[in-house]
Amino acid sequence: MKTFICNSVLLPNVPEEHRACNGCFQYTVLVRAKTKKRVAELLRCSYNMLHNFYGCCEATANHMSIPQKDETIYYLVEHAKDGWVNKWFEYTPKG
Repeated sequence: MKTFICNSVLLPNVPEEHRACNGCFQYTVLVRAKTKKRVAELLRCSYNMLHNFYGCCEATANHMSIPQKDETIYYLVEHAKDGWVNKWFEYTPKG
């Protein structure tokens, strides 16, 4: 398994307390998967969007310990409505 990192990924079903001050729901995400194609499937986006808009690439060594489960999406909450959080959370897509 490889660990992939993507930026500004739209995750619509995050808890309200994890949304930014302006209500934005774009996050940096980490996914441990075999291929980028599988990451696209997990994020429910096209490979083109994953590669060109989210900038998906293999994570560096300092991100390797964050994802604990294979094929699970982890998102970073930095500054939420209640202040500075700076923690990673597991994302469960609905539907």
